[in-house]
Amino acid sequence: HQGQTYAVVLDGMSIGGAIAKGVTVTGTVTGLTNLTDLADTYLTQLAVTDQVSSPSVWLKSNAGVQIQLQTDNPEVSVAAGGDSVALQFAPGP
Repeated sequence: HQGQTYAVVLDGMSIGGAIAKGVTVTGTVTGLTNLTDLADTYLTQLAVTDQVSSPSVWLKSNAGVQIQLQTDNPEVSVAAGGDSVALQFAPGP
């Protein structure tokens, strides 16, 4: 947000595949005007499709924040344990 990087925890998501070791997941955030709106519960794109996992997944909060998660390897997928996931800021060091 505004050129800064923040560590977050997504509760309810997993990463897996044939070769999941060393995979990087990046997120692109849109619709964020206040940093505090980032910590929320998000509906997953997977909840409205028949898919259980995908190399690229969209998340959307009630506040209008959208996050696209994408792996750097098409053989590795992001999966949700349910229809929604919770995002919170990671505790500091």
